[in-house]
Amino acid sequence: MRMDTFEQERMQSTWENIVDIDLSESGVYPVKLNELQEMGLDLEDFAEIPLGYSQSNGTPELRELIAQQYPGSNIDQIEVMNGTSEANFIVCHTLTEKRDRVGIQHPNYLQFETVARSFGAEILPFRLIFGDTWEPDWEDFENAISQNIKMLYVTNPNNPTGSVFSRKSMERIITGIEKAGAYLIADEVYQGAELDGDTTASFWGMSDRVIVTSGLSKAYSLPGIRIGWVVGPAEIIAECWKRHDSITIAPGILSDKIAQTVLKPENRKKLYSRTAEIIGSNREYFKNWVDSFDGFLEYIEPTAGAIAFVKYNSDIPSIELAEKFRLNQDVLVVPGGQMGMEGFIRLNLGPAREKFEEGLKRIKTEFESLRVAV
Repeated sequence: MRMDTFEQERMQSTWENIVDIDLSESGVYPVKLNELQEMGLDLEDFAEIPLGYSQSNGTPELRELIAQQYPGSNIDQIEVMNGTSEANFIVCHTLTEKRDRVGIQHPNYLQFETVARSFGAEILPFRLIFGDTWEPDWEDFENAISQNIKMLYVTNPNNPTGSVFSRKSMERIITGIEKAGAYLIADEVYQGAELDGDTTASFWGMSDRVIVTSGLSKAYSLPGIRIGWVVGPAEIIAECWKRHDSITIAPGILSDKIAQTVLKPENRKKLYSRTAEIIGSNREYFKNWVDSFDGFLEYIEPTAGAIAFVKYNSDIPSIELAEKFRLNQDVLVVPGGQMGMEGFIRLNLGPAREKFEEGLKRIKTEFESLRVAV
């Protein structure tokens, strides 16, 4: 099987630990072990844990905690993975066969699209429209689901726009996938990273054709422990487990233990609040920064996630622009062209404030030179 290069992830993994300022991330700066210790994580107990294999599909204790977030689910409907990326990969590997048709929301984190195409699937994108709420282009959507699709993949809250589907839109999507006899793969890893208001509603429970992937990287600010999960029909989870056995076998035993601490309801609430506070502290500064360009930059304020998808009014391709930022200013951003929408860049709203301000200052220098050229 030929595997395509996942361009966005290759770009980030190559440069994110080399550049002076990384604004390509999509979460807030990570939680430290001493913060988790304050939430009840016993680090002394860690010293006594034999570093062997953990339960390969996640310990029952961890799966019970995950199941509490998905009413009506049980531990046989949950598989714990090494991050949401592995969860998405294994779901795609489980369901995709050559010449299948797969609907993908654009713009998006295009891992699922890259993997499905590598497995021989045909990709049918449906767009979100740049406007007040990034509403789906329903003509695109109907066209995609009418073509005998096997599954439809969405991120909600969306990466990179930070938008959230309305209840009406969610119901329309569910009606569409049921009519098509397709599965909905809902990547909900940004659930809990809302800037204001209630936690984003899950697609879970709206249909027996829904499969949810998520994890601890974004709203929980714990990307380094590599814990993600899949929630779905028990027969599909069993098939996912077969593939997991031949890929990474199991989550790390220490990561499983950490996850058991952070997923306690009281700690989940604390971590959500931490994420919202960090994003909130940077949000007003960012709005003023965009306004300082007098219309050269535009963005729809995100509802959730430490990300902003910014439209720039220049003809320069986004990948070329991102390279200017990296080479001239030592700042890394994600070009919209790597997320299915040209003419945009994705910026991180979650760094430490000093780095955030300095990164935007450097980017502004490059944007100002483009404005002069125009």
